[in-house]
Amino acid sequence: MKHPTPYSPDAHAASLGIRIVEAQPPAGALALWDEQTRTIITAPGLLHRQRRCVIAHELAHATQGDTHSPLDTIAALKRERRADAIAAGWLLNPTQTARALALYPDNLTAAAAELEVTDRILEAWLRAQK
Repeated sequence: MKHPTPYSPDAHAASLGIRIVEAQPPAGALALWDEQTRTIITAPGLLHRQRRCVIAHELAHATQGDTHSPLDTIAALKRERRADAIAAGWLLNPTQTARALALYPDNLTAAAAELEVTDRILEAWLRAQK
């Protein structure tokens, strides 16, 4: 399924005045929101669906006003889950998600690939639907 949703993380970032730069984020992360420079740093060599998801995830941090606070582990985990849920809402829609899940009822990875998202984003979508 090509481009299952009209949402474009790149266009969204541009509309918010946020730059996207390909460079190695610290600590082996796939991406990082730098609130001071209003930049999202993405790791080189990401698959299309990985890149879409990590940019949407980092945009969720940006729109929520999240900052990096490594000392508050529980709050950080909550921020990560919230960012996943927001990104899932932007990247997925109910009709196409239901269609992909029906097509691959026993294979979450295949359904996620069909939707051009990562397993993690599809899992966040499913958690939000409960």
